[in-house]
Amino acid sequence: PPNLVNTRVYPLNPVTSMGTILADFEAGSQSIFGVPTNSYSYGKPDNLPPVSGPVPYVAPSNGQSGRLEFPYDIPLNNDYGGVTAVVGLKSGSSVDFTPYTHLRLELAATGGTSLRVALEKDGVDNAGDNLEVNLPSSDTLETFDIPLESFKQAGWGKPVDLGPIFRGVERVSITANTTGTKGVVKIDNISLVRLIDASSAPALSAEKAQMLQNYELEGDATNSGGSSILYGYQENAANKTVVSSSKVPNGTGKALEVQFKLPAPNGYAAVVAGAHLRPGDAPLDLTPYVALRLDLAGKLSGQTGRSSLRVMLVAGGVDTSYDFPSLILSVDPTLKTYRLPLENFAQDGWGKAVNLREYLTQVTSVEVRTEKVGSEGSMTLDNVLLEKK
Repeated sequence: PPNLVNTRVYPLNPVTSMGTILADFEAGSQSIFGVPTNSYSYGKPDNLPPVSGPVPYVAPSNGQSGRLEFPYDIPLNNDYGGVTAVVGLKSGSSVDFTPYTHLRLELAATGGTSLRVALEKDGVDNAGDNLEVNLPSSDTLETFDIPLESFKQAGWGKPVDLGPIFRGVERVSITANTTGTKGVVKIDNISLVRLIDASSAPALSAEKAQMLQNYELEGDATNSGGSSILYGYQENAANKTVVSSSKVPNGTGKALEVQFKLPAPNGYAAVVAGAHLRPGDAPLDLTPYVALRLDLAGKLSGQTGRSSLRVMLVAGGVDTSYDFPSLILSVDPTLKTYRLPLENFAQDGWGKAVNLREYLTQVTSVEVRTEKVGSEGSMTLDNVLLEKK
């Protein structure tokens, strides 16, 4: 099989420094940046797998997002066969993959087939041999972060220069490709991300560290004179976010632990903890600094392993349409130090674009938030500081 990829090996502390959503299937079978998804089959002419029409859309339920599901039935052929779903971009458009490092998508397949993910572009002379990887699959949706460098030709086509394809991908195709299998393939949340490594950072000398918040003093006073932030919110007012906090031991000091419960509304929800940088929301110029460091932990009830938290820089009085520069961290259940280079903070893509250097001159607070609706658990924050150049 072409290029089986292990997508479960991540950086020690992976951070999403930028991302672009290709499809989340919230609006039926219409992807955000694409046209309705379709499917087709191929194999021996006298033994084609049955398939028909557009891929069915499954409406959201029980707090889950909408997704695509398509049935497949691949007879035991003597030749190659498969059933493919195609997620196309806007007509006549393409996406430059080169600023990113990974393709992220959620996939599942019942019936025991393996799945092939391909990146396609018209007009490239590659003898029909697209860039692709093979993935293992399970019955439940699983998030895959596929390194773009893992996409290669299957080996039987004419060799191609990968650059022109990555600079103009027009379609993402997902194929059930194991003969003699029958089941359902599920697809959700296709996006491009750039992952960097925020490995635990060594201690800084006093000359290189500017402490913002350490939760040691009563009233949350800090070396910079700021205060803590704690709130929860969501669009659906009928569902109330539950938030509480307490000081918990952290080695020889204390840390802020936030307990939360996010119901599963139809709208957006989040719990936020953080630190004002100065009293009265006076802005702080971050340009003399190179990185933000903070101790973080995240625990979701009923889940082991890492949790996703968003770290955001907020600037008062800056028109960003609420899309502040941020990073997404995959954090451990126990407190660890994360080093986040300021140059890697980026907007998600739906807000008004800002000049990051100018923005960094007006930052008023650092916020950490969890945004997974339907979740319950805690996040812990301590020792928010800036690393000087």
